[in-house]
Amino acid sequence: MSGDRPVGRTALARAKLGRTWLLVPLLAALCACILVLWSTSNHGIGIAPDSTVYLGAAENLLSGRGLQDRGQPLTHFPPGYSLALALAGLAAGGDVFAASRWLQALLFGANVALIWAAVYAGTGGSRTAAGAAMLAFVLSAEAFDGHVWLVSEPLFLAWTLLTHILLAVYLVRQGRRWLVAASLAAGLAITTRYIGAALLPPLLWILWKHDAKNRRLADMLMAVLIAGTPVTAWLVRNLFLSATATNRTLTLHPVTMAQVREFIHSSYWLALPQLALPFPAQILLVATATFLLLMLLLAWRRYGDADRPGSITALLPRLVLGFALTYAVFLIVSLSLFDASTNLSGRIVLPFFVALGVSGISVAWNLSRGMRRPAIAWVLLLFLMPIVLRNGQVTARSAVETRANGIGYSGRTWRSSPTLAATRSLAPTLRMYSNVAEGIEFATGRQTGFLPRRWDPTSLRPNRSLAVELQEMCQQCAGGQAVVVYLYYVPGRWHQGTLQELLADCPLSFWGDFQDGAILGAPAR
Repeated sequence: MSGDRPVGRTALARAKLGRTWLLVPLLAALCACILVLWSTSNHGIGIAPDSTVYLGAAENLLSGRGLQDRGQPLTHFPPGYSLALALAGLAAGGDVFAASRWLQALLFGANVALIWAAVYAGTGGSRTAAGAAMLAFVLSAEAFDGHVWLVSEPLFLAWTLLTHILLAVYLVRQGRRWLVAASLAAGLAITTRYIGAALLPPLLWILWKHDAKNRRLADMLMAVLIAGTPVTAWLVRNLFLSATATNRTLTLHPVTMAQVREFIHSSYWLALPQLALPFPAQILLVATATFLLLMLLLAWRRYGDADRPGSITALLPRLVLGFALTYAVFLIVSLSLFDASTNLSGRIVLPFFVALGVSGISVAWNLSRGMRRPAIAWVLLLFLMPIVLRNGQVTARSAVETRANGIGYSGRTWRSSPTLAATRSLAPTLRMYSNVAEGIEFATGRQTGFLPRRWDPTSLRPNRSLAVELQEMCQQCAGGQAVVVYLYYVPGRWHQGTLQELLADCPLSFWGDFQDGAILGAPAR
């Protein structure tokens, strides 16, 4: 009897230690939330061109006009993020812009906790591996950047991670409520970003390979129905209202070398942000990391039998890795057939690298344990250390800069633009056209039309209505009914042509020429 008490105390101490460790991801998630809120407290969340669409759709929904973008039904983007913004705005008394920073902050915290949970489950309960992955994400400059802009990727990442965790739990416990929850999370990911359909192939594959044989077909059918029904209903709604499912045209435009270079640069920038190296050096670093990952996966395939075949430790890394591969394939297909204008920036490739990170860290840790060679795990930690330190330095600097000056259309630079200041003095009866119409509308609240597109940025096809649209705009300007506000230093507007091309088509005069733009109107008589 005398020996029972110490054993009981030891068990109790271990239980308390386990509960204490659960506070670590919660505290990290809270720090992530505070970081976003602190950074955006002065100027609000960053507004990009896509942000104005999400913001406008959410505000229109709360106003009773439905999901609309500039008077037209929302189709180019799925509805998930706009609906989330509308719910946040409803909770904040109708102010969607103010609520958006709280939503993004909560999503940063949720993603931190989900990454910790995914690696913790994928390594069989390794606090060290889960903590390393979580720290890398919290301090990641691209992860921080993605959460201080009003963009859909943070919500998409949350649904994606939740799908993987719930599906792995289902395969271990075989309770169909877990499969229903995983399929619903996948459906919400697809209705947040269309590329969320990349979740379905690995989901179906792992059900076919690891589900009970007497139920796998039924489970696969149920998963497809639950995950696919929301987006199918959305596409049918789009066809009914706009005669287009996604406002995209099926056209062949293969991936270009410029896009390959952009992907390589974004991959390098994720690891070592704002560290200027020649492009060949960037290629070498990305190629080396890819080679090491492949070697790691080959070693896992050969020596990874220590994992129990039906355990989360064995299933979750495979599921997440499968998603990373299908995400890359779907991205290539989208760029080549549907949307050539997709910018392969850090926020677009972040889900791919988060999936690779979760899978790679889990595989390395499990392989180290299975081979009884802990050196592999410590080499992994040493490999992550310079990446974490560099990202932490850049994130801290970005947070201070964002708090001081803001970013995007909500930032100080945009709001203090001399060209925008001049537009405020224009007669309210004048119609305005601009190459950055959405930014002017956000900053001034004044309705602005886009300059006629010379090319469709998604299909790369020439605009067949260009002559008619230009004639209408030029006539309005010549009659003193409209002006053109042209901003000089805004990237990604190639499809609207240069100022020289505009002046060649429309004989306009400079009403004002400023450092960052010009206002053009009827020629002097």
